[in-house]
Amino acid sequence: MYTKQEILDIAKNQLALDFSCKVEDLDKNENTIVENILKDGRRLYGSDGCALKILCFGNRAVVSTTPELIPWFQEKLKNFDANWLCLYTVLKSIDKKLMETGHEIVDVHHYYLPKGDIEEVEPITEIRWYEQSEILKFKDDERFDEAFAFDEKHPDMLAVAAVNGDEIVGMAGASCDGAVMWQIGINVVEKYRGK
Repeated sequence: MYTKQEILDIAKNQLALDFSCKVEDLDKNENTIVENILKDGRRLYGSDGCALKILCFGNRAVVSTTPELIPWFQEKLKNFDANWLCLYTVLKSIDKKLMETGHEIVDVHHYYLPKGDIEEVEPITEIRWYEQSEILKFKDDERFDEAFAFDEKHPDMLAVAAVNGDEIVGMAGASCDGAVMWQIGINVVEKYRGK
């Protein structure tokens, strides 16, 4: 089991590659604006030709963007409180600036790190595990569009399902998005949601 500090160190090293910054930037008390470049070891999604990627980590933000947009972000966000970066009015002004260069905000994601010292819990339903080769049987099952990506670049590696008899209640799948970090997606079957 990893300690909290080990988990943070692993995440910081990967995020520094993903957002073209230095690990030390994630410990600073101010925001960092850098050029978005493809570093070796970076997790790649699609073409990754983004004009803008922003990471909020702790009390700071890393803005990874094009050289032409760096001055604007330096002026607008260098000293901005990263806790408020996802306010609609802030995102709207960023989107307006992006549109001047033929880009726009596509989406905003929240990601979480595991808690290192979590205790083992007793499942409230039966649990079934699926290894990589067994996951393929869910390829066209629309109920699990978040649990599995079926992407050759980020292969689905492991899954766990909560079941009620022969019926799947929910599914969590882990995809290999990088050498040291995997991503988890979760779906709960509609009739079981909220329970």
